[in-house]
Amino acid sequence: MTTPSRASSTRRDNSPESALREMLDDIDYVGITRAQKTLTMTLAGKRKMFGENQDTTPSRFLEELPEEDCIFEGFGKAAPEQNQAKGAETLGSLLSMFD
Repeated sequence: MTTPSRASSTRRDNSPESALREMLDDIDYVGITRAQKTLTMTLAGKRKMFGENQDTTPSRFLEELPEEDCIFEGFGKAAPEQNQAKGAETLGSLLSMFD
């Protein structure tokens, strides 16, 4: 598998939003490159930043991963009830890892 390019994360400006985006990109990059067997990434549809609700977008590193190695679920394609059920199932699975 090819690792995501770090050239795309060059900071464009000095705004707080840009600094936060760069930090989140760094976290994504570390998680993707250090996963040994599987990697599960989640995404909230909205997030509160600087006191305001904002839509979120998937990490740009996802676009650089081989499609055959990825399974994408959700992204608004399923009914809200299905997304909530899958989220509860995933959270339960993650929590069971700490038992």
